[in-house]
Amino acid sequence: MSLEASLQRLTAAIPDCLASGYLDTESGHLLGVSTTDSKLSPGLSILGGAATDLLQTATVSLIETLFTTARGVDAGDVAHFQEVVVLSGDSLHIFMRTRQRPNRVACFLCRKGANIGLVLAKARLGLDVMAAA
Repeated sequence: MSLEASLQRLTAAIPDCLASGYLDTESGHLLGVSTTDSKLSPGLSILGGAATDLLQTATVSLIETLFTTARGVDAGDVAHFQEVVVLSGDSLHIFMRTRQRPNRVACFLCRKGANIGLVLAKARLGLDVMAAA
């Protein structure tokens, strides 16, 4: 299945999903996108930089290192945050790293009223398929 097809399938499967994207945090490039509304496309172009800032800044790395060290886990064996949920005024944003490629992140934009648990469950189910594409 192609990346575009898997993004379209996920966008349709996730409740109240308005857009989904797949990006490379090393380069900041958006590798693929699917939207239910073409008016969302301009905002998605800066998604790569935003996800990189959110998931890989020095402060995030420091926090993760401190938490893993406090738990007695070797900080070198642990990747950065795997999933981040952001609630804004009218939207729910989900950022998820792929297991196969930690520098690749799936992003989902949903209406704020979406059930967060169901959105996460559906996104997790489709993440490996999308990463394989």
